[in-house]
Amino acid sequence: LALEALSVQGPLVHLSKFPEDSPFVRKEAGWLGTEFLRRFILTFDPPNKVVYLEPNPNGAPPDLYNNSGIYVIKSKGNVVVQQVIKDSPAEKAGIQPWDIISQIHEYPCNQVLFDRLYGFLKLDKGQQLPLILLRGEEQIQITLTYQSAF
Repeated sequence: LALEALSVQGPLVHLSKFPEDSPFVRKEAGWLGTEFLRRFILTFDPPNKVVYLEPNPNGAPPDLYNNSGIYVIKSKGNVVVQQVIKDSPAEKAGIQPWDIISQIHEYPCNQVLFDRLYGFLKLDKGQQLPLILLRGEEQIQITLTYQSAF
């Protein structure tokens, strides 16, 4: 990705879209996350609707893959599974699109910052992550065991 004189090698982006019949408000085609943005110092100019990006002098670590195989968003205060990658630990554990993650480790998701939530999804091979899901009225406890989803 190149932005004028700045370039980022191999940025990870999320490109997905909710189907038209999605029950959730947020319907986006994709986004660049904080792993990309922390490479820069951002200056917001709301009156002119401009964001300026300058290289972060501290640098940034390379992007890490989400080893769990799930992509989530926050919608109406909930952490919602938007997509499950085929043959991933998430699919093998039975997670489905539209499941709501209510708890990650021992933390209620409504008390976890979104960046930290994604941090939980990027652990080393063999590590486990306990989750509590809501699927309709049903509460489901699962444990993801990490391996590369890609």
